[in-house]
Amino acid sequence: MPETIYKEDEVIVSTEDVYLDAWHLGKSLYMVLKYYQRKAEEDVKEYEGLLKIIYALKDEVHKYTGYLSSY
Repeated sequence: MPETIYKEDEVIVSTEDVYLDAWHLGKSLYMVLKYYQRKAEEDVKEYEGLLKIIYALKDEVHKYTGYLSSY
């Protein structure tokens, strides 16, 4: 059940507004990583180290959030 946080009788933020489950968080992170992966793959030689980090982070996103892109 969402809670509302008040400050001097004024609604500041509701937990309902900031709710995000692990799967959706994983999806967001994965999309960012996928974007930078495509950019790095344009010049693999220069960004080889970055690509290794991106692949590792994508694996961790899947491990901890359950999100795995179908592409």
